[in-house]
Amino acid sequence: MNVFEGIFRIVDNTLDGYVYSTVGDLIAFLSPIFTSMLIIWIAIWGYVMMFGKVAEPLQEGVFRILRIGFIMALGLTVGTYMDVVVDMLAQGPGTVAAVVTGTDGGSAQLLDQLFSRVLGLADEAWEEAGVLDGDFGMYLVGALIMVFGAAVTVIVAFLILASKIVTAGLLAVGPLFIIGLLFNATQKFFEAWLAQVMNFGMILILGSSIGRMAVDTSEAFMTLVESSTSDMTSMTSAAYLCAFFFLAGLVIKQVPAIASGLGGGVALATQGALSSAMSSMRPTTMRRQARRVSHDARLAGSAAAAPAKGAYKAGKAAHRAYQKRFGANTITEDNGMEGKKGIWRARWARIQRGWDLVFSGLLLVMGVTLFVALLPGLPDMIWNALTGDGEAVRTLFVGGAGVAVCVLQWRWRNAVYPHLRRDARGKRS
Repeated sequence: MNVFEGIFRIVDNTLDGYVYSTVGDLIAFLSPIFTSMLIIWIAIWGYVMMFGKVAEPLQEGVFRILRIGFIMALGLTVGTYMDVVVDMLAQGPGTVAAVVTGTDGGSAQLLDQLFSRVLGLADEAWEEAGVLDGDFGMYLVGALIMVFGAAVTVIVAFLILASKIVTAGLLAVGPLFIIGLLFNATQKFFEAWLAQVMNFGMILILGSSIGRMAVDTSEAFMTLVESSTSDMTSMTSAAYLCAFFFLAGLVIKQVPAIASGLGGGVALATQGALSSAMSSMRPTTMRRQARRVSHDARLAGSAAAAPAKGAYKAGKAAHRAYQKRFGANTITEDNGMEGKKGIWRARWARIQRGWDLVFSGLLLVMGVTLFVALLPGLPDMIWNALTGDGEAVRTLFVGGAGVAVCVLQWRWRNAVYPHLRRDARGKRS
């Protein structure tokens, strides 16, 4: 008897179609809005950066653009969302439940096995019962076994079916919560959505696991009922089986509370984790951490070199005392040539700085224009590149090389030219 397997198969097919159609409609509604907003934001950011009105470095803006592109590719592309998010969050718990139950059909096959066993045992008791030529008490035994066994089976089936339906409903509106990652104020909604999806996934896994335990344990009691010969023994064995079914039902009713506790723990542990991880990956944060490590290393080096520095300072003090008493050396170096070199170095630094500003502005305008032109197809391009499309890989490589050139040029201007200007001012003085 494959009652639950047939029911679950029809429900799974219906839910798959519902998720696909709902996700497609929702993405078709959200994609033009957020794509237009992203194009406008990138254009404004590029022009403001070109005129030097942005306090953040170029790497920070490039990192933010890449992060936004990844989120939009994941949440606003039907193929990517269905292949990555839906397959992992919807099919993953079912696969784990099939492994736990040890059956190819998963929890549905387990429920059919339990229900068939209960029906068979109740039917045997009913056949032995009778009013005149049989045992009238076997009617009661068969009815009790049927009621308690069917109740346990229905409770497990309800938990599994409810987890499937609610998970499908949550995944159908998932793109709306994934887009919430774009803003710091709405990231908490994504974390709450993910916690609920994991909560109902835990219900499916725990319900299948405890259902497997109930089937294995009830099998021993059913075997005891079948082996009973006398009427009193049959009644006692049936009482054992019904009591176990009642207790198993009470245990199974605790599954939602257990799954909610696990889901709440996961939500508490991941509260702010995405924003913290993204913040730690920002270039400014990584530079700050690198400076802290360098500062700690300098402190350790200073502590290790303290004795040597003490001896050096003592020698320097003795040298100053000698010069004060006997006079300094009168042989001095002619600094005329050095002064001319400093002037030419300052002029060359100004020329390089002007050329760098022009070159960086041109690169930035070209990069922003190219990115805005390619942005509507960027999610599909990223997905095609990940699946092995050579043309998409080459296009992304050229765009990445342009971004890398802009970043290197910006880093060169910020890191090298200030040192040249300071050297030139020092030589003139």
